[in-house]
Parts: sequence; structure tokens; C-alpha cells
Amino acid sequence: MRSTNYQAKLFADFQADELRIDRLLQEKAKLVRQNKASTTKIQRLTKEVAHLKAQLASLVKDNDHYQTLAKTDSNNIGLPTSQTKINQKKRIPNSRVKSNKTKGDQKGHTKSSLAPFTAAEVTEHVTHELTVCPNCHGRHIRKTTKVKTKDELDFQIVIIKRRHEFPTYICDDCGKKSYEAIPNNLKEANQYGPILKAYALSLMNEANVSLDKTQRMIMGLTYDNLRPSQGYLAKLQKQAAKGLKPFGRELKQKLLKQKLLYWDDTVVMVNTKRACLRYYGTEKLALYRAHEHKDLKSIKDDALLTQLPADCHVMHDNNKVNYNPIFNYANVECNVHLMRDLQKCVDNTGHQWAKDLRKLISLTNINRKELLSQGSSSFDETTEANFYFKLNQALALGHEESKTTSNSYYAPTERALIKRIVDYTPEYFSWVTNFNLPFSNNLSERSLRGVKSKMKVAGQFENITSSKNYAAIRSYLETSYRNGKNPTKALERLMAGKPYQLKELIEK
Repeated sequence: MRSTNYQAKLFADFQADELRIDRLLQEKAKLVRQNKASTTKIQRLTKEVAHLKAQLASLVKDNDHYQTLAKTDSNNIGLPTSQTKINQKKRIPNSRVKSNKTKGDQKGHTKSSLAPFTAAEVTEHVTHELTVCPNCHGRHIRKTTKVKTKDELDFQIVIIKRRHEFPTYICDDCGKKSYEAIPNNLKEANQYGPILKAYALSLMNEANVSLDKTQRMIMGLTYDNLRPSQGYLAKLQKQAAKGLKPFGRELKQKLLKQKLLYWDDTVVMVNTKRACLRYYGTEKLALYRAHEHKDLKSIKDDALLTQLPADCHVMHDNNKVNYNPIFNYANVECNVHLMRDLQKCVDNTGHQWAKDLRKLISLTNINRKELLSQGSSSFDETTEANFYFKLNQALALGHEESKTTSNSYYAPTERALIKRIVDYTPEYFSWVTNFNLPFSNNLSERSLRGVKSKMKVAGQFENITSSKNYAAIRSYLETSYRNGKNPTKALERLMAGKPYQLKELIEK
């Protein structure tokens, strides 16, 4: 009996232990599930934190980006002062200082006026008669021998209806009829003359006037006597460019012989697509070329930079393509662009190295100009050595300051600027060691400014052919102007079939 009770007790304890084990297993499973949920939550929260950190970094970078853009103006990126942002003070890119003087001529200034005509120069006399006394309005007045004169200089458009005659001749030796060869500009039975064509081309290519306004202006100048169609005006561009092909070839050959060449290119729109208009030139020569793409292939197609000799220097705006091994010439970098980059660095980081280097370049250039005006051809060795010593000091400081740039967006740009100056030190500062080399590429900037004005007026070229025609005409006009020739007169000669040859323009 006792044994049975003991077995029953053991069985009961066993069942109790099983229940306790089941309960513990359930608690363990619950804890495992809770642990998994916690781990999942922790992983999710970790991902959310990482995502928020990335968003924060992106927002900080975007904020730095917008702060950088807000600090850009004509002083650090070449933005025209007319595009200065609202509520932002205009920075006038010159040394003029505002004074309290009134506008216009100042006290003691010699007035400029037209000189009176000589008797031989007068082409028209107008006598103004009085019939009533201006004081008492009496009618009994008499003319004296004293005459007061005032000269007036003006012009008027005279309509010319010119008829060309070509007599027929018979040769008594061979019996054949012949007459003087008719020039190419007189192909039709009736056509517009070279003066009208010249004025139309001048308006379209110098003043950047649209076709319809060119038509209206010619009508206004001639009091509605001449009204060339817009289609005719468009064909004039093609006709002029065709007549300038020999001039373009001659100009290119002249440029290949120069010891210093400026070049730059700019984006233009051609039939809603980005294209390129390129300039090559000197103080006396200007060659323009148009291409569908702004790339190395188009430069090769121009066949100019690729043919320059090793002793030629080429000024440009840090165009990396210029350092391609296919070129032999020496490079010269524009310091005006460098000064803008340094100012932009100052505006966005406030770092001292950029301020020091900008000041060093500016003062050295001022001293160089003074020496040039005095007939000097170089700095002395001490001045030159001192310049490069201060340059290296500024760059060394820049390396240290760039490590602590707070502007996350601009930091890579600052480091790239320092590296660029180090890599291209000889090209940037060749003007310090050689006074014959220029400080800036301002000539190219000025040469392409008219193209930008045309884009603002016209928006785009109709096709690549029209842009090439424009480039050919601009080459002729600009080269003529730089050599003291009236551009409209140059166009008149062109449309008469006798354009200037380059040897006529270049001073011997």
C-alpha cells in the first residue's frame, strides 16, 4: 500500500515537473520572439537613423550649395552686372569710386563741339528771313549787311536707280560679236546695289537686328522706297559668306605664323540644340568658326591649333583640351578667370590663402604695367623670386586651410583649385617671367561678347550652315575694324565683288 502511494506521489511530481517545463519552454519561446522583435526593431531603427543622417548630410550640402550660389556675382564668376540678384548690391568690376560730383561735364572741363565748316565745305545754304520785329512785332524792318551763321551737319538717303550698259562690239578680224563681261553682282535684269546689301548685312551681323526689323529699318531709312524681302535678306548671308572663302583661308594662314594666339569658344543654339562658335585671333586678326559640337574633333577640323609650332604661345581659359599631346605649342592661362575663382573661394570659405594670393597677383600685375610703361621688359631677379616665394607660401597655407573647410559643398572645389594652380603654375604665371605674354584672355572674351548679344536677340541659328555663314562674315568685319577700316565700307566692297584682301588690311 505504501509503495503504491509512493508511486502515485512520484507520478504527480513528474506531471508537475512536465507542466513546469512546458511553462518554462513557453516563456523561453516568448522571450525568443520578443528578442527577435527587439532585434528587428533595433535594425529598423538603425536603418532609420542612418537614413536620417544621410538626409541631414544631404540637406547640409544643399544648404552649402545654395549659400554658394547666393554669393556668386560679377566679381567671382563673370556674371553680368545686369543679372545681379534682387536685393543684392551690384559689384562694379572696375576701380571707379563714387564721388559727390554731379553728372556730366565738371567745372573747368573744355567743351567738345563740332568745328565750323570752311567755305569750301558748305554744300547747302539756308537763309532765315524775318518779316516781323521779334521785340515790338512791327513790320517795318530792313536787312543789314551783318550776317550771323550757324552750321549743321546731317545726311540724307538718296535713291539711286542706276542702269548699267554693256555695248556690243564686232571684231573686224574674226567677225564675232562680243561685249564687256557682266560682273557677278549684276546677274538679274534688276537687283539691289552693294550699298543696300552692305547696310543690311551690317544691321544683321553687327547690330544683331532680326530679319523683319532689318527690313523695316531699311524701309524707314529710304522712306519706303526700298523694301527687300526677308527671304532676300536671308540669302544675303549665304552670298556674303561664299564671297569670303578666300579671305578666310588667307586669314587662317596668317594666324598660323603668329607667335601669340588667343582663343576661346562659347555655346550657341542651333535649331534647339547646343552648338559651338569658336574664336581664334590677335589684336589685329579675328577668325570665327562654327561647329555642331564643342569638342576635340571640331578643333581638329579647324586645323589651326594642330598646326601651330612649338615656339607659339596660346592664351586660353584653362581649357584642358589644350594640353592634349597632339598639340606642340606652349600654353598660357588666363589670370582674370583665376582671380574670379580665388574671389569665389574667399566668399565661400573666408580662407586667408585665397585673399593673399589674389592680392599678390593683383599687385604684381600693377607693378608690371608700371614697368612696361617705363620701357622695362622684365622684373629683376629679386622681385621675381619674391613673387614665387609668396605664391608657395599661399598654396602651403591653402593646403592646411582646405582641411578645415566648413562648406561641405565647396570643399572639393577649393581643393581642386589649389591642385590646378600647383599643376599649372608655369602656365598661369608666365607673364611674371615674360612681359611679352598677356595677363588675361580678355581679347577673346570681348570677341565673343557680340555672339552672346546675338543669341539674346535671335535665340538661335536656324541651322549649322547659317551659323557658319555668320562666323565667316564676323571674321571679315572684325578683322577690318581692328585694322582701321569702316565695317560697312568693307561690306560694300564685298557685295560689289571686290572684298578687302588681308594684305590690304594688315599694316606693313
